[in-house]
Amino acid sequence: MVERAEHYGCKGIGFVLDRGYFSLSNIRFYEERGYDYIIMTKGNAVFIREAVEECSAVLKNGYNCFLEKHELYGITIEKKLFLSSDKKQYVHVYYDERKAAEEIIVLNKRFAMMDRHLEEKKEKKTVRKEELKEYENYYRLRYDDNGYFLSYQRKEKEVKKLADKCGIFAIVTSEKMSAEEALDTYRNRDVVEKIFRMDKSYLGNDVFRVHDNEKLEGKMFVSFVALVIRSAIQQKLKPLYKKNRKEYTVPMALRQHERLGLTKLSDDKYHLRYALTNKQKALLEIHGINEKEYEIQSKTSPGTTANHCRCIGLVGS
Repeated sequence: MVERAEHYGCKGIGFVLDRGYFSLSNIRFYEERGYDYIIMTKGNAVFIREAVEECSAVLKNGYNCFLEKHELYGITIEKKLFLSSDKKQYVHVYYDERKAAEEIIVLNKRFAMMDRHLEEKKEKKTVRKEELKEYENYYRLRYDDNGYFLSYQRKEKEVKKLADKCGIFAIVTSEKMSAEEALDTYRNRDVVEKIFRMDKSYLGNDVFRVHDNEKLEGKMFVSFVALVIRSAIQQKLKPLYKKNRKEYTVPMALRQHERLGLTKLSDDKYHLRYALTNKQKALLEIHGINEKEYEIQSKTSPGTTANHCRCIGLVGS
């Protein structure tokens, strides 16, 4: 991907990557080629563990780092990842209380299940040390003189360390930015995946139905422009969508816009076909257009297509 970006001569861009691509070698690779990056980290990296230990107390007890938009806590620290370089990276550490509560429940169930398994193995009285290696990190296991399993006890400190990590995750960025900006950008990457899913679901591009490359490129270009328009409508609808998810969807907005129109009379005058509904008024309002302005625009610019575009914010005022 980076080599292709270099081949195309792309400058001033960055990459947003999930935790599957996280490694120091990958980070060094991006920096050597002059590309910025935002990457979700894995918790087992040494410098990530250090950052979490450094920030966890502040995150869990300090309300001054609450990110209202995401409803979690976040803090940013500078850390030098490479001894051979003077450049510092930015580690953004987050704590999500709701996620922590869910993960602790899962953790407790996991250890309850391990307790049951160990109890069953203890009852057998034939289980040897070699069969219980997977439990040694979190349990003190006792054996008899012949090496048979006798009893077990949880290592509470080790279990607590796991519990303390619940709800905590981190993002590394090459550019200086706030914890909220880093999380915004990272989570927005999901929008790209959803938009391409829309291309298949709503625009019919799960099947191309073309016979040569030229037509394929043409169809893909048209569908790409359609996705941009659909995404623009979706972004505009967000305030209404938060109030009523079932009513204010993109298909509904398109259906409502299709009903906006004029009828030409015999004396070359135009009049509205129907009075604006409450939904249509709400849709126009998010574009900064009230009912009177719509009527004036309709009568001065009676072209139906232009009016529709004007109302969904795709044509400049």
